[in-house]
Amino acid sequence: MGKVKSIGAEFYGECMNPFASLKELRFEDMPKWESWSHSNSIKEDVGAFPCLKRFVIKKCPKLIGELPKCLRSLVKLDVSECPELVCGLPKLASLHELNLQECDEAMLRGDEVDLRSLATLELKKISRLNCLRIGLTGSLVALERLVIGDCGGLTCLWEEQGLACNLKSLVVQQCAKLEKLPNELQSLMSLENLEIIGCPKLESFPEMSLPPKLRFLEVYNCEGLKWLPHNYNSCALEHLRIEKCPSLICFPHDKLPTTLKELFIGHCEKVESLPEGMIHRNSTLSTNTCLEKLTIPVGELPSTLKHLEIWGCRNLKSMSEKMWPSNTDLEYLELQGCPNLRTLPKCLNSLKVLYIVDCEGLECFPARGLTTPNLTRLEIGRCENLKSLPQQMRNLKSLQQLKIYQCPRVESFPEEGLAPNLTSLEIGDCKNLKTPISEWGLHALTSLSRLTIWNMYLPMVSFSNEECLLPTSLTNLDISRMRSLASLALQNLISLQSLHISYCRKLCSLGLLPATLGRLEIRNCPILKERFLKDKGEYWSNIAHIPCIKLDGEYIH
Repeated sequence: MGKVKSIGAEFYGECMNPFASLKELRFEDMPKWESWSHSNSIKEDVGAFPCLKRFVIKKCPKLIGELPKCLRSLVKLDVSECPELVCGLPKLASLHELNLQECDEAMLRGDEVDLRSLATLELKKISRLNCLRIGLTGSLVALERLVIGDCGGLTCLWEEQGLACNLKSLVVQQCAKLEKLPNELQSLMSLENLEIIGCPKLESFPEMSLPPKLRFLEVYNCEGLKWLPHNYNSCALEHLRIEKCPSLICFPHDKLPTTLKELFIGHCEKVESLPEGMIHRNSTLSTNTCLEKLTIPVGELPSTLKHLEIWGCRNLKSMSEKMWPSNTDLEYLELQGCPNLRTLPKCLNSLKVLYIVDCEGLECFPARGLTTPNLTRLEIGRCENLKSLPQQMRNLKSLQQLKIYQCPRVESFPEEGLAPNLTSLEIGDCKNLKTPISEWGLHALTSLSRLTIWNMYLPMVSFSNEECLLPTSLTNLDISRMRSLASLALQNLISLQSLHISYCRKLCSLGLLPATLGRLEIRNCPILKERFLKDKGEYWSNIAHIPCIKLDGEYIH
């Protein structure tokens, strides 16, 4: 209601108990609304909205008037984008969730503040908020979740007496002036989740221990952070994520907790080493650790580690064999954005998934191939100097998914062929891999069901089952950006269910298609599109039997 300037007593009518059944009330997008006057005839002990559960005021930038005083049943209150609303909160003894955004700090003050039932408090873009005052924190006896975000004037979280509540989650984000965390942090005996995000002036944590029940700690984009918490002795921490903290130099000398399951360290350029207790086998942590996932490691890895990712380590040249315990349980290894990496570890017997992406310096795999009998998925992408694929691939009998793309120096497949039990194969943008498809050995892959070929520089005009020797087990075939391709003939693929063709601009003929085909999608193939237009194209009858047909993003059948 763009022209409403005021709401007065007429809003309530002449009833002594107005809106007796109303449970939700919203005012939104009222740019000229300035005042809200409340009727004097309403009983103070009952109020105008005795059953109101949710109350929302949003985008009312000129509103000044007070909120209703008696909202005894209110459970959730949302006020956002109301910067002129400076009235204090009324008595809200039943309120469970309070969200204030782009409001004035004055709303958090008042002699009658009563938030004894409040469990969730979110404060975002609250102007003039320096810290939470004692008058407010003293009433938050049931608070479990506190979020403070984009409060540019915040210098500390709360005044000295702290929070006397069972707070479980604390999130502080984008508070540019926050310099320290309260010393009373340790006294939050129920705190399980702590996230500090985008606080550039924060330099360190309090010297005292972390809360005893803390399980998840994330520190992200805190440019000034130099020191992490020092004492983990009484902490049950399971997940620790430190990212984009360029001033962080090292970890505390104390050991990380033995309860730790996940450790992520990313884009912390000055970090020189991890805690000593984590990288020595004879340490307490290494023998009793629960660590399962580690990103950016140095030293020897815990034997219990199952998931490891290394991202953006530009100076990493090799992965020492000393890093890998002989009894390692590592199942997942991802190497991404390590341009100087030259060699890979030789023995990873437990590995099931291996990703190698954006590793320009990698030229070859170990001469004896990958000794990973349990490997089920292998992806190699954007490795510009890689000259050959792993040898002895026939020995990878567990390998089911193989993806190779943008490796311009790879010229051929392993001589003995691909892994025999592949179910999915994707090859793309390998411009020097010009071996005819008939010599890829695909016919021997009797379990292969998905085949994707894209942007290959093969000098082929025709693509048929006889010429390419495709296995009859194929159910899904995807062909894209094959510049010379003029015709397809796939009638012998008796299991084919889905065919996707895109950016093959010279393709003019599909030939007969198998009766099993249930889905055909053609995109950016102009000659085909014209010939297969529904009821108009000269070859429409060849595909009319297919239940689902999509041309350039539109379903035509």
